[in-house]
Amino acid sequence: MAQAQTAIKSARTYLNDSLGQTWTDQILMGFLQEAHSELVQDLDLNQVGVLKQVTPTTLVPAGTIALPNQPANILEPISMMEKTPGDDPDFYQDMIKVNFLPEEDMDQVLLFWCWSQEIIQFIGATADREVILRYKGYLTTPQLLTDPLGVIYAERFIGPRIAALAYDSIGRDSKKLTQIAEENKNKLIKRNVLAEQTPVRRKGYRSAKILYPGENVTSLISVSGGTVSSRYSDNEIPSGVIDGVNVTFTIIHGPNPTSSLELVANGVTQIQGIDYNLVSLNIVFTPASFGGLGAPPINTILRAWYRY
Repeated sequence: MAQAQTAIKSARTYLNDSLGQTWTDQILMGFLQEAHSELVQDLDLNQVGVLKQVTPTTLVPAGTIALPNQPANILEPISMMEKTPGDDPDFYQDMIKVNFLPEEDMDQVLLFWCWSQEIIQFIGATADREVILRYKGYLTTPQLLTDPLGVIYAERFIGPRIAALAYDSIGRDSKKLTQIAEENKNKLIKRNVLAEQTPVRRKGYRSAKILYPGENVTSLISVSGGTVSSRYSDNEIPSGVIDGVNVTFTIIHGPNPTSSLELVANGVTQIQGIDYNLVSLNIVFTPASFGGLGAPPINTILRAWYRY
């Protein structure tokens, strides 16, 4: 990964000042920091994975209603997990992100979290909890020539962009340099976006493996209070709503031998053998599911599908 001095050297090439007699490191470093901030903002807008980060395990003492030691560089939280202090990392459970915290009393687990006024907030728990936060964070702005730029090929944009900003500062035409910088930035973003999509694109070019031939098929799912008609496509099982009492969700058709079941409830991936068991074609939730509630909350959205 390139350092700041690489981008400044590139900028001097465009400025025809390779020896730095006119455009010193001190002057160009200010322009580099401006160009770097522009790049980070565009990476954020394009959801580039290089901004994704994970915190170390953080202790949330009992009664705490905001995340201690929240990362200073956080742009947007993605997800959180919690466990009991001292437990093995395998016991981490996904927490539920909400727009507003529900009006509920504290329990032994945190369960809910929200991002409000740029602070991660909780209802709080009656016992200490350990959490891990996955989030998007901005890259550290270079301060020294030896500081990394943080993104592969970043110098290809930042170099000509520094030169363009330098020309702008003295009233010279920077259109051509700006064009070069923008073209290189688009290539950089395209590389990162396509890298994120690689598995999806590769799957799209393979021959489809479907569970049932033909177009959408009408089938039935069993839900407490009656039977609900639903439609689903090739390898997707219909979604359903559980009323908080019935904890069995019936699949009418089973998978083929090469597929595996994936189950998501309220956006949280459920783990077979821990959160639920698969008995014949019935998904049966265990008492440990949904944060130890023993049953899904009212209006839980349950979605299941087979992955090949």
